[in-house]
Amino acid sequence: MKLQDIFNDSLVITLDQLKADSELVQQIEIRLKTLGLLDTAEVDGVWRNSTESALVEFCRLAFLNNMNTKVFGRTFAKKLIEMPVLIPNPLAGQAAVLNLTGSVGRSGNNNSADVQLVKNRLSDLGFSWIGRNGTVDNETIRTIELFQAIISGRTIVGGVDGRIDVNGRTHQFLQSGNAPQWQEMPSGSSTEGFINHDNQQGDTHDFGTNWMVETIQEAGKLYLTNFRNSHPNAALIATNNLSIARGGNTSIHQTHETGLSCDILLPRRDGTFGRITFRDGVYDRDAMEAMLRSIRNQGKYRIKQIFFNDFSLVVKGLCQNLNDGGVHDNHAHIDIETPQL
Repeated sequence: MKLQDIFNDSLVITLDQLKADSELVQQIEIRLKTLGLLDTAEVDGVWRNSTESALVEFCRLAFLNNMNTKVFGRTFAKKLIEMPVLIPNPLAGQAAVLNLTGSVGRSGNNNSADVQLVKNRLSDLGFSWIGRNGTVDNETIRTIELFQAIISGRTIVGGVDGRIDVNGRTHQFLQSGNAPQWQEMPSGSSTEGFINHDNQQGDTHDFGTNWMVETIQEAGKLYLTNFRNSHPNAALIATNNLSIARGGNTSIHQTHETGLSCDILLPRRDGTFGRITFRDGVYDRDAMEAMLRSIRNQGKYRIKQIFFNDFSLVVKGLCQNLNDGGVHDNHAHIDIETPQL
């Protein structure tokens, strides 16, 4: 059996079945090694204590409980196949000095030492799928374009040149302590004021910038303080669809490519969320107003725009109606601005 089979066919296996399948164990070991959780010498299809420990750590970092339930299915396989990075790097969030001798990227000088400096820094920031080496390939250029689109405040990867010029804006942002970090939205909880709906349904459309993650985290705190603590049965802020695991084009959105966008599902009066529009009687407008106010009033990052078609909240200045034929009737779309260097 293969990981891809579990994902494609929605198969479910037990931990004992997994341990007995050497081909599957080896595939899991390869992914755990790639994610930095397992030593290369132990990638041989043999189940060991180290394999189990690495898998426990993977599930913890990926917000999965499979090692507790001892049952593995589509969600587990999808995350293990697609997740680009798990472990926050302590160097992320710190300024770095990249003494480049020439440009890196599309039509750049691409001195191998310069390329490795750039790829090491991008990997430290969570864009780790490009590897740590001195080679420029298509994925290197695509990732530079993604980084450039993020720092330009774009919601699609386009209009950028894919090249890092010495002392240019991309170079400066790459060295900055405020450089964007690529990460998964945490699972959230009732004590944090928000919940990651993507994680609940087992997809990997919940990756984005730390800027967006921190925006939601701060908004969740405000929402608890200003509304939910006095309305304990109200729904949590439910995030849905930031960007796919490595950013870039996604077939279900025209934007959502750069981790600067996030959708919020509508709260229901019974404390759940989603599967309704603002016209439904079970829609909790008071909770939604409190959510949007919390998002707008959080102090981490500036909100660029919120699209949501509920006219009663539009007139309060909380969102915009796009006259989009109902696209934003069942969720609010949030874009944040790129912060200063």
